[in-house]
Amino acid sequence: MNRSPMPPRRTALARGPVKLSRTALARRRSARPNRQQSDLTSGHRQPAQRPQGGRTGSGWPKETRDAVQRRSGGRCEVGLLGTCTGQAANLHHRLPRRMGGTSNPAASTACNALHLCGSGTTGCHGWIEAHRAEALGRGWLLHAGQDPAVEPATIRGRFPVWLTEAGRYVGEAA
Repeated sequence: MNRSPMPPRRTALARGPVKLSRTALARRRSARPNRQQSDLTSGHRQPAQRPQGGRTGSGWPKETRDAVQRRSGGRCEVGLLGTCTGQAANLHHRLPRRMGGTSNPAASTACNALHLCGSGTTGCHGWIEAHRAEALGRGWLLHAGQDPAVEPATIRGRFPVWLTEAGRYVGEAA
């Protein structure tokens, strides 16, 4: 198929700097009353403010994180043979937060936390995420509506114990 050549331009292309119209984003930024213009033009962002309550980026209050680390002694609390690296690296929610977080106050307590090796895809933490049905049976995961303070968890393959809000193990489950 033959195409006809492009017709000549009726107006010449602009030479030199071209003044562009402001974009919608630039209009919204300039409309914000609490930002200084120098912050917008310098390209530097203000550091994010840490949420109230001493929470870390993972959603755990510092007090809870410290209590669980003392409880575990830095060792993985699940200890699966052939999977566990032994060194606890992060905290796991027994009662999942779900997408978008949760307003349930039990979600950020020490009885809802397990100190595990690996990440959500490796080590014991990864195993729990990949084998949710078995993890539910051992108390490493809980269904919505279950209370982590009254549901026991199997710790290091021994026997089920209850986890307290103070960050301790209590008794043997019957």
